[in-house]
Parts: sequence; structure tokens; C-alpha cells
Amino acid sequence: RLRRQVVALEIGGSNPLAHPTNTLPGGSPMNEEAASSEAQALPDSVPTPEPRPATAGAGLPPWLPLAALAVVPALIVGILVYALAGGDSGSGGGGNAAGIVDGIVGLKSNSNQRVESYKGRLHPDFPADFDLYGGSKAVVSFAVVSAEGTSMISFLTTSASIDDVYEYFQKTLDEDPWQLEFGQLNDEGAVVQFSRPDNADVSGAVVLYYSELDDVTSIRIHYEDVSAALTPGTGASNFQVGQSRPLPPGFPSDIPVYEADAGTIVLDTGFQRGQGGQAFAVTFLTKDSQDDVIKFYTDEFGGRGWTTTDTSPGGTSFAVSVDFADKAQTVSGSVSADSFEDDSAYTKVELVVQVTSGRRGN
Repeated sequence: RLRRQVVALEIGGSNPLAHPTNTLPGGSPMNEEAASSEAQALPDSVPTPEPRPATAGAGLPPWLPLAALAVVPALIVGILVYALAGGDSGSGGGGNAAGIVDGIVGLKSNSNQRVESYKGRLHPDFPADFDLYGGSKAVVSFAVVSAEGTSMISFLTTSASIDDVYEYFQKTLDEDPWQLEFGQLNDEGAVVQFSRPDNADVSGAVVLYYSELDDVTSIRIHYEDVSAALTPGTGASNFQVGQSRPLPPGFPSDIPVYEADAGTIVLDTGFQRGQGGQAFAVTFLTKDSQDDVIKFYTDEFGGRGWTTTDTSPGGTSFAVSVDFADKAQTVSGSVSADSFEDDSAYTKVELVVQVTSGRRGN
């Protein structure tokens, strides 16, 4: 049975800077202190990085049990509700509210799932016998179709009080064909969880939050149907090669990006500065094989007398990787290459470099 799910409102993805094993020397996560006023100090020498598992492509976002929906951070939801409430009412929340939701939710189609989105309206397959709160306006809706089934997430707003909306869904979702499973109302918001006795494949929840910013109640409906599943590998891939991004400021000039002049596409970049040095992450695509990429870096660094160590995970993983460090231990890092999930014609390469403050020049 498909896990009961809810979209986690967080920004994630496959950025190496957000990967828990991409750390500054000493084991401190690279993104942990990004918002701190105190810079993370690096030691005078950099140990050889530990082997890094290949990063999986973006799939379904993190999900939580439906009963935990009420604990979504109030600050995030409040900001979202304020955005949804503003703008052109003719679009059910209007303005750029749908784009804001899209940016927060961050769903993406790939070969294993299909993501559909609709601005200002519900999904065309949203059940006609599901009674919406009268006068509520649809802002945006999504459907994630995967091998586990279909999850529809709909965002609506209303000027009615959260108590009235909660009472309404408590009543309507406890009438045929629905069955009320769980309900909670507190200062943080409200949630009702429901099922359908005549169809064990269907379940869902309604999450409510009141925003004092604009006197608006948001309605977030999660509807799941495990029978509406996608055959693995039949999802649409909407990946298109875009313009390569520039390298991060201060990126070492003697660390090459594999054949950058021969069609390599830089997808993601990041950096973090500290009192003891800097750390960089670059993710790029190439149509050359994983082995060609790793051989290039092994030959390049080995020819300089640097230390290179094969750190390929093996087992069921097809990724290949190598760690490197210069003689003086002022530069170290790792290179990992794997098949690109969104388009098998490409190899995805993640390059992580750590530079101590004792190194001279760029």
C-alpha cells in the first residue's frame, strides 16, 4: 500500500553542498553554518575525504505520515498563505502565487514519475464527489504519478474561519462515500484524515492553516489513489540542456572541469568560505563515459604527483569515484561519476574541492 504522504515544505535536491557527506575538514557539514555570522574555521591541513556514495537524482519529495501534517512549520505556511492570498482574485490567489508554491514544493518529472501542475484550478481528475468548502478558491494543484500511485496536492484559500472550515470537513468527510479517520485542531492549525471504505486504494487528508497576515485560511488537500500507478520507466523526461553555469568565485584554476570546452554543461555550483580556507562543489554533465571521466582526473592528478584513491562504492552501485590530494595537503577533494537519471545519454559528475588558507594563489 502506498505510504500516506505529505509534501515537506523544504528546499532540497541533489546539490552536493546539501549532501551530508560533503563536509568541510573536521566533519562540519558544508551547509550547516551557511547562515551563521561566524565563519567555519578550517584546519591547516586537509584530510583525504571519505568515500561518497553517488547522489541519487531528484525523485519524489520527502513524505510524512498524514497525522503529522499539523506540525508543518507555521512560519513557512504563514508566508505561503500570505503569498497565496494576494494578487488577482480571478486566478484564485493570482499573481505569482502559483510560482511561489511551485518553487517551495520543487517537484520534477523524470523517467520514474510524472508531475502535472495546474494554476488556478484543481487537477482534471480530482474526484467530483469530494465536496470543497463553499467559496474557496483554487490557487495551484499538483499531481505526482509514480509506480506507487497518484498523489494530488491542491492549494486553496478562503476568508472563512479555520474553525468553520474544520467543522465542515469533519462533517462532509464522515459521510458516504468517505470515512473520517483522524482530526486535530489547535493553535497551529488543523488536519483531518480520511479514507474511502468502498475503495481501499484511496486515502488522504485536509490541512488547514489560518494566517493573521491577511485574515485568510489556507486549505491543502492531499488525495491519494494507489490504483492510478505509473509503469516504471514510462514517465516523461522534461530535461533540456541549458546554458552552462560559471564556476564559483575563487574556484582553483588548476582544478579542471572535464573538457569544459567540448560541450560539458555545468548544472550546479556552490562554495563556502571559512577562516581556514574554502570549499567548492560543482556538478556537471558530459556525454563521455564514467570511466573516461575518472581516468582523466586520475591521469591529471597522478601526473602532478598528487595522491589519488579509488573510492568507488561497488556493490549494487554503478557509480565510480576517486579522491585526490596534493603533496602539501592544501588541496583535496573527490570526483564521482554516475549515469544521469533524467537523461541516460549523459554522465553526471560531482566535483568537490577543499582548499586550505595555507595555499598560495588560486
